[in-house]
Amino acid sequence: MKKLATLVILFVLTVGVLSLSSCQKIDTDKFSLVWEDEFDGEELDYTKWHFDGRYVDGKNGAPRNGGYWVDDAFKVEDGNLVMTTEWREDGDFGAGWYSGVLSTAYYDYGGETNGGFAQKYGYFEIRCKVPAIYGSWSAFWMMPTDNFANANTEYLNTGIDGTEIDIFESPFYYDIFMRQTVSHAVHYDGYGEHLKSAPKTGVNVPNLYGDFHTYGLEWTENYYKFYVDGICTWTVTDEKYKNRQGETVYQNIVSQVEEYIILSSEVVNPEEEGGTKGWCGDLAKNDKSKKYDFVIDYVRVYQLNQ
Repeated sequence: MKKLATLVILFVLTVGVLSLSSCQKIDTDKFSLVWEDEFDGEELDYTKWHFDGRYVDGKNGAPRNGGYWVDDAFKVEDGNLVMTTEWREDGDFGAGWYSGVLSTAYYDYGGETNGGFAQKYGYFEIRCKVPAIYGSWSAFWMMPTDNFANANTEYLNTGIDGTEIDIFESPFYYDIFMRQTVSHAVHYDGYGEHLKSAPKTGVNVPNLYGDFHTYGLEWTENYYKFYVDGICTWTVTDEKYKNRQGETVYQNIVSQVEEYIILSSEVVNPEEEGGTKGWCGDLAKNDKSKKYDFVIDYVRVYQLNQ
């Protein structure tokens, strides 16, 4: 997931394909539930979720940005998945901020997916409560199953190489004016020199940190529609046309491939941001004795009725 400053700059490159209208309330009657986790058991269902991080030198995770993703940063209790960000003085990697990441697909970091759940098109929804923390963000997002391994110039502006779809991120606790907001974003054409991004920031969510809210994505061949508490907050649309050979060509930032779901919390890397304050605030302002919990009530996936 990319830094806010980069998103704002690159937004200019994609504004021509964005639409912010004709989008109200999600119509769930046109969908059928095909996958879900209500987190009602006593422990995480590892047939549905995988720790989506490397293991380094036999330790239970790996560095990520300014902290560490580890496989003991989450638990199931009281019908919720709880993913914790906390300062560990004696963590496996030394003193630092530790948090977690889970996905519905397992891959071997060479681009090959070895199982798990992924889907092309449909409606994807989470109900959750995010932590009030500086320099960190929780997210519900999606990635193509090859993790952009096949992104190249042949597929530019087609959606054939997939898209990173950030259904929501919560990086704005540090900003008194943006504090009660989340963001949506899409990143496409790989993570290399052809990367393009489009953000939607400033999406207001009343009592963001105190209440549970739903965040959803309606995804079809031709558009994304993003939702907060069932109300549409952003639409991304595309055009397709026939070339001279009669082939369908997409001027497209909408993914045309299966994607898997990711739940994560992470902290900014201040060193990359030129000081102690990163793009989402200053980690030093947090209470190191406190745990900051990303609490997830459910994740549900639907397919469009035929």
